[in-house]
Amino acid sequence: MKTRLLSLFIALSCLTYAGCEDDSTWLVKTTDGPMEVSRIVNPKTYEPISVAALDQLILVEGKNLNNVATIFINDVEAVKPTDMIPVNGSILVRVPYIVPTVVDNKIKLTDKQGRNVEYPLEVTVPELVVSGMSCEYAPAGSTLVISGSYFDLYGMTPDSGVVRFGDVETPIVAANKTSVTVQVPGNAPANSKLTLVSDIMTAECPGKYKDSDCLLQTFEGNSWNDTYKIAYVSGPNDPDHGEADDPAGISGKYMRYHNTYVGGWAWQGFDWPLIGNRPADFDTNAADYAIKFECYAVKALADPILMIIPIEGGQSDYRWGGDETFPTGEWRTCTIPLTETVADIASWINTAQAQFVFHAAGTMKESYWCIDNVRISKIK
Repeated sequence: MKTRLLSLFIALSCLTYAGCEDDSTWLVKTTDGPMEVSRIVNPKTYEPISVAALDQLILVEGKNLNNVATIFINDVEAVKPTDMIPVNGSILVRVPYIVPTVVDNKIKLTDKQGRNVEYPLEVTVPELVVSGMSCEYAPAGSTLVISGSYFDLYGMTPDSGVVRFGDVETPIVAANKTSVTVQVPGNAPANSKLTLVSDIMTAECPGKYKDSDCLLQTFEGNSWNDTYKIAYVSGPNDPDHGEADDPAGISGKYMRYHNTYVGGWAWQGFDWPLIGNRPADFDTNAADYAIKFECYAVKALADPILMIIPIEGGQSDYRWGGDETFPTGEWRTCTIPLTETVADIASWINTAQAQFVFHAAGTMKESYWCIDNVRISKIK
């Protein structure tokens, strides 16, 4: 009895399934007539759209779209026949992650009979962003990372891009959307601009490689400060107070601070360099400049250091060194716009002086970091 009931259930199920297969009234029927596009929508919300971004998924709705052979957005092929996803009279299309050469703000469909249909669609193309170098004083032979965004989109890759240090060209060794990595060539000239070049475009990197136009301090002639436990060394094997965990220098000696700040309003002054060899437009365009230096955090930065206290131009509350995201174990270029450190630049430039001190807000934690090549540089 159970066997006969199970057989009957299976038979009825098969009839029901067959009925569903035969009933195509829920589908948008496809004929051999020309295609039509009625609208383009966001496939998540089904709201009509007229503007799309690169790599965005869109849904094209209309008639006879199952007959489509090719789809182009601007002059870039969006999908090939084997990649199309027709869904009930609509087609899912991903906007290609490619910069178009010819922009007509249209999506263009061709059917299997060679007939064409167009529909307006504006595609936004993001601009290439080049933010800067990870370490502007990276030694020859070391790797240098240039940060930014959309490098892959603009062909800044090992296959199609190069980086020029002035006139010296070097290949890109690695790249992704947000970074380009090169090996610094042995003959890379100091004070040179970096230029990224691909088949699509050329772009300049902010800053200069080994900028020495307005160096304030290189620490080459400084000696051990026993009061604040400040050393001026070239690496862990330096005979003048080198420590095992000290990094190798990137351009001779650097200043190392390995101490515990005493807390409260204790004043620990490290250095007081004057801005001597000023850029030609510094007095009139000081807001376009920043104080830069390379830093190596041996341990996570524990206490903020006040980088500049203007003698003229108003007391600054700016403190550098409290950034928990600052990486340890590598030299990094730090950039602090003068507008963030000086309240009144017009007054400050008369006695322009960069001061590096611990002064209040300390937490009595161990601080172990190094800085080098303190300079004034253009922000861009």
